[in-house]
Amino acid sequence: MDLIFSLLFTAACLAGAIYFLGSALKDWRARPPAPKRAPSTLPRNAPPPAAPPPAPEPYEEDVAAGLAPRPAALPVRRAHPNGAGGSLARALGWGIGLMVVLGTLVLVVVAVTGDPKGDAKQAPAEKARRVCPPVVSIPPRAVGYPGDDIMGVRSGMTWRDAEETLKCVSEDYDIKRVTHTTTVTGKGKQSRIVMRATRDAETISVAFFGPEGQERAAAMWQEKYYDAGAGPARQQIEGELVAHYGTPHEDRDPSANERVLRWNYGPDGHPLRVKPKDGSAGYLIDMASYMAAGFTVAACAKNAQLDPTKQPAWDGRCGLTILAEIDAAMSTPQRTARFRVVVLDQQALARYAAPLRAVAAPDKAK
Repeated sequence: MDLIFSLLFTAACLAGAIYFLGSALKDWRARPPAPKRAPSTLPRNAPPPAAPPPAPEPYEEDVAAGLAPRPAALPVRRAHPNGAGGSLARALGWGIGLMVVLGTLVLVVVAVTGDPKGDAKQAPAEKARRVCPPVVSIPPRAVGYPGDDIMGVRSGMTWRDAEETLKCVSEDYDIKRVTHTTTVTGKGKQSRIVMRATRDAETISVAFFGPEGQERAAAMWQEKYYDAGAGPARQQIEGELVAHYGTPHEDRDPSANERVLRWNYGPDGHPLRVKPKDGSAGYLIDMASYMAAGFTVAACAKNAQLDPTKQPAWDGRCGLTILAEIDAAMSTPQRTARFRVVVLDQQALARYAAPLRAVAAPDKAK
């Protein structure tokens, strides 16, 4: 639309310039010829001839009686068709025409080359145009499948998927790429790339595994701090976690200022164990199975570490493992001072992290 308006305005300016220049040229061609002076017959040094005395004006009585001729009327100056003198019209036409031509040339140059300042101002606006929710490379979570994300970032996502997802949550996230290296007994030093997104007192970490250029997310962390006494109630944070991940499979209070919640799923997406209800049919048998599954739950739970710098591990009997910890300050035990969450998909980790990339030669056995 702006281009069409610019073209129409430029055409109007050119038409005006052509009209004014044409009028000025027409007036210049129609100007009266300058009178030619007759050559003088007097000598070069001769004094100029004296002007004859003016004839006396006749009396009105003589003119009325026909005794004297009627005096000739004064010549009337012919006016320019436009109401001004020819020289003034020509000067006005040339001036307006030249100004219009110069202005039109400036507009054409700006329209062709573009305005760098305008482009610079429009660049941030165009950059801010983001498609939300983003189009990612993995299918959506199946209906009925437990919550497996942190701020929308799920296992199996690429770096771009995770970055676009976090930017849709908030453009304030400062995203950086870091590398964590861990020494594994018998395997040497192994590395993994981690996305670290920070926003104020909140940090989101995403660990990627797989061949270079084909890395996929398998573990996500969230950590957030609050000023002493200014954080939300611990029950509020716990309620938000339950609303997102469901009823925890295990909850305990290691201390008066600490609350721990766990979710442990198998590879099929079902809880590894469900505590039977008291008095239910087959309670004793179900309780025995529940206790026996505790060994598997413990093996799965230890692989999920709240510290993103530690090397995550996996177990083939485990699926999605979630661990949340809510801490309170000693002075305000009812207020949250920090909460941490880790979401580890051990099946995805087994797919993407085998084998892990080594950045140094394996350590020699001692």
